Amino acid sequence: MHVGPAEDAISIGGNTIRYPLAQGYDLDYQVENTKVKQNLIIRDQPVIEEGQEWFGLSEIIRMPADYALYVGEVEVGQEIIMTQEPLQVRHIETGDLLVEFPTPTVIEPGNPEMHTGTYFVSVFTGGQVFLTTAVESSWLMDMNRSYPINLDPTIQVTQSGGNYGGG
Repeated sequence: MHVGPAEDAISIGGNTIRYPLAQGYDLDYQVENTKVKQNLIIRDQPVIEEGQEWFGLSEIIRMPADYALYVGEVEVGQEIIMTQEPLQVRHIETGDLLVEFPTPTVIEPGNPEMHTGTYFVSVFTGGQVFLTTAVESSWLMDMNRSYPINLDPTIQVTQSGGNYGGG
């Protein structure tokens, strides 16, 4: 993606923090009692390189001590998993659910039907999770698409308290 640098400053309003990433792209964090919604806001149709099948946001997340990331009953390892299923952070020994990343959704103005995004995820030694939330480039580039589009992964907390930092 070739775009200019962001020109806007970080803004805070109510329970939302907006981080301008680049020209035409913002990252919003909306905090509620039991969840954090993260929206990649794509303001205009992006310029995508030929052959690029996916468009999205990659990030690294640190797992709490004694917890692992799962898709269904399968623990995520170093091999990259591609899924539209929810991701869950569960205690390795007890199976207690700490947080869930529900299926990522794509919100398009004027379209009541939500499009489903895709997770690409792997876990590295030390509990570092590499997570990409993406949408198909062909869907994004459709000439009938309306902007701005929100790519919305959410972190849903299911448990309070606990030892999140380890040690």
